[in-house]
Parts: sequence; C-alpha cells; structure tokens
Amino acid sequence: MKEKLSFSLFYVGLLSAVIAMLLTAGAFRTSVSTQTQFDLKQQGAIISSAYALMHSPDELKNFATSSLRITLISPTGNVLFESDAKANKMGSHLSRIEVQSAIKNGEGSSYRESQTLETDVYYYAKLLSDGNVLRLAIRKATAYAMLSGVYPKLAILLVAILLFSLFMAHILSSRFVEPIRKLAENLDAVKFPEGDMVYKEFAPFVRELKRERDNTEREMARLKFERNRFHTLIEDMSEGMILLDAKNEVVLVNGVAREMFHTEGDFTGRNVRCFSQNAELIHAVETAAGGKKDDAEIQLFGKDIRVIASPVFVSGEVSGVIIILLDVTEKKNLSDLREKFTANVSHELKTPLTSIAGYAEMIETGIAKPEDISGFAARIHKESKRLLTLTNDIMKLSELDELSPNAIQLEKVNVSDVLREIVSALESLADKRRIQIALPAENFFILGDRNKLYEMFYNLISNAIRYNKDGGSVKVVYEKNAVIVEDSGMGIAEEHLPHIFERFYRADKSRSKETGGTGLGLAIVKHIAELHHAKVSVTSKLGEGSKFKILLNA
Repeated sequence: MKEKLSFSLFYVGLLSAVIAMLLTAGAFRTSVSTQTQFDLKQQGAIISSAYALMHSPDELKNFATSSLRITLISPTGNVLFESDAKANKMGSHLSRIEVQSAIKNGEGSSYRESQTLETDVYYYAKLLSDGNVLRLAIRKATAYAMLSGVYPKLAILLVAILLFSLFMAHILSSRFVEPIRKLAENLDAVKFPEGDMVYKEFAPFVRELKRERDNTEREMARLKFERNRFHTLIEDMSEGMILLDAKNEVVLVNGVAREMFHTEGDFTGRNVRCFSQNAELIHAVETAAGGKKDDAEIQLFGKDIRVIASPVFVSGEVSGVIIILLDVTEKKNLSDLREKFTANVSHELKTPLTSIAGYAEMIETGIAKPEDISGFAARIHKESKRLLTLTNDIMKLSELDELSPNAIQLEKVNVSDVLREIVSALESLADKRRIQIALPAENFFILGDRNKLYEMFYNLISNAIRYNKDGGSVKVVYEKNAVIVEDSGMGIAEEHLPHIFERFYRADKSRSKETGGTGLGLAIVKHIAELHHAKVSVTSKLGEGSKFKILLNA
C-alpha cells in the first residue's frame, strides 16, 4: 500500500510539474510575442523621429541590424528601401495587412510568414509624415532566441521538482501509512491507539474496527468455550466416539475409542479405513453414509464392542457419520456368568435335595429298617445343613452383586479385633484338628465395612483350618498395607490357582464336600476385597500350604 501510495503521489507531482512547465512555456511565448510587438513599436517611434532628419531613405540602413529588418513603402505600395533584400526587385506591398492598417489607422502590426524571408515574422508598420509607411520586422527565431537560455533552466527546475516530488511522496505516504501500521500492530491490544491517529478521519474507522474486534473476540471466546465444553463432554464419555465427514474421513476421535483400538497419533483427515480395517465396522459406516442407521458387534483385542453407526443429516443430506462404540464385554461376561451360576446353583442344590428326598422317601415308605432310621436322619440333617450353608452363600453373593464400592458404609476398623473374634468363633473347629492359629500382636486399622471384612477374613481363616492337616498351623501377619493368611495345609496345584476365585470352583471336589465347602467362599472373599478397592492374590505349592494376601487401603 505504501509503495502504491508513493507512486500515486509521485505521478500527481510529475503531472503537476509538466502542466506547470507547459503553462510557463506558454506564458513565456505569449510574453515574448507581446514584448516583441512592443519593442518594434518603440523602435518604430525612434526611427520615424530620425526619418524626418534624413536626406535619403538609404540612411535607414544605419538603424537596420541582423535581427531588425527595415522596409520603407510608398503610398502606392512600392518598396523604397529594404534592408534584407533589393528594393527594386520586390513587388508591391500595398496588400500587406500591417501596411493597410498603417495607411488607414496610422500604425499596424501582424504576425505571418514572410514571402521574402520564408519564415514566420513579426511586423510593425507606421505611417510617416510624408505619406510613406515605415515597416519594421523581426524573425520569430530571433524573438524566441532569448528563450534558449530559459529552457535549460526550466529542465533543471523540472528535474528538481521530480526529485522533490519523490521525496515528498515518500514522506507523505509514510506519514499516511504510519497510523494504519500502528493500528495493525495493536490489533490485539486492550485499547486501540485512537489518540495517536494523525488524521481525525481515521477515528470512525478505528471505532468501528474496535467494535468489530470486540464482537469477534466475544464470539471467539464463546466458540472456544463451546469447543472446550464439547471436547470435555466427548472425552468424558464412557463410550468411544468417532466422528466422520461426508468423505468418511476422521474429524474427531475421543480417548475411549483410541484405547479400544489401541491406537495413538492424529487420524484427523484420514479415511476411517486407516483407523481400522474391521469388515463389520466398515460395513456399518458405509450403511450409515448411505443414510441408514446400522449396528454391529465386533471383536477388538479380546473385547466385545458394539458399534452403532448413525448418519448425520444437514439440510436433508448426509454430511457425516457418528460412530458410538460400547464395550459390552463385561455385560456379556456377566450374562455368561449368570447362566453358568444358575446352572451351577441348580446342580449344587440338586445333589443335597436328591439325597434328602431319597432318605426321606425310604423312611416314609418303610423301606428303611428301624435300626437304619437314625443314620438316615443324620444324613438328612447333614445334607440339610449343607443346603442351608449353600443357600446362605448364594444369598451373600447375590447381595454383594447388587452393591457398588460407593454403597458400602465405611468406618475405621481395627483388623486385629476382627481377627480375634473370628478365631474365637472357629476355636472349636481348630481344637478338633489340633491346629494352632497365630495372630499379630499389633493393631492394624483400615477404612471399611466391618461386617463384610469379618466375612472375608472368616472365609480365609476357615478355609485355612478346613484344608489343613491335623496338627498344622495358621498364621496371620501384617505387611505394610496387606494382611496375609498363611497355612501349612495340603496346598493347591498350580493349574488350579487361576480359577480358585471362580464361583463353585473346587480344586479338590471330594475334599471340599467332606469339609462342607460350597465352592463360593473364595468368590465371596474376592467380591468383598473388590468392594474395598483391595486386591487378593494367592501363592501355593502342593503339599506345602497356601498364602493368601489381601492388599488393602489402610
């Protein structure tokens, strides 16, 4: 802009200088013409005064010069004297304009081409007292000769004006552009430099620009807030989300979706096929891009993912696709677990019920001998107790399934007190098998639900007694934030260790039934530990005993 403005100002200066020079030259020409006529008239007056004293017309040659031509013409038009030619060879001059005007008015002048000299000439004629006409003439070239010294000076003046125009154009353009430059440099400033404006005409422009900037900043702030809120909303979703444009190119991917696909990096602007080549996913996307909602279930890195692809319509046309990814692995596993649990419960309940029904039927029908009735009754009682224990454990698991970690009542619990209560309750069972139980002397406090912690440690210590050898030992120790229950029992084979916390899983089924185990105790332990954000682990060697470790939030 500055360069263009400088050239514009320079061109204006150049045009002004040229016009001024032309006007000056024209004025000089007019002035020279007027001055020449005036000089001829003055010289004519002088020569006409001297003419009265002359004895012969030839004396006029004393007044003629190389630039001044003198002609004496008779009233009849004959040339009596000519300083630049031979008078007797010249024709009549009576028809000359200046001669006729002199005869008629006493004097006359004209400017025209001379037939004798063949050049433009200024003429002045004066009527003398004897009736003759004195005519003075000067060539145009001679009259304008004085300008030859003026034109170089005018040329120098023109060059000076051009240089001055360049300088002033630079100064003025810089001065004109400076406020705009300051304005551009202060677009992000709190206040525009309105007070520094050189031209007051800029003030309305600055105010309007400031108003527009303020509006833009408010709109940008609003859009940024909306973008951040949208980004936060998308990132906080528990579901994965992928947004595609009309070309099936990725516009947005949230963190959950990246985690599901185990991908990192920026996929923006890339086709969804670069994100995943899963056939079911691509088919769902293509169906949605055609304007119809579609869903599918795919496998991703061992997880079951439900894909819901929906078209995004703008003005009645599909402008993109939004993909929602739902991790249904836990739901599916829970469904499978419930089915398995139902089957196991049916199986576990069927065995004692069948036994009870069989013995009762034998007693009812009289098949049982009188001496066998007491034995049958004892077996019915034993199976009933087993059935009651199994029912209680099932009810406990059902209750735990309904709870979440935020639903339990937390209090400060001394684990040592809980363990002493448990040992007291199991004292008769331990004494019967001559099993020694060692508890730590120090106190150990945690935040938890006392009743559920009691149930968890009761199951661990009860199992340590039941699956121990006669005369064995059970030891409970504290290790930082962990409680360890260690026994000297039969141990667990390595292939069973990954499954012992599953419901109804028994490492030794015959031994479990003999001890009255239901196969749900360790499942209850694991469930209660998870409710307390704890981790339960086990190490064991066959024939050497087992060590269960509960890592708690102490």
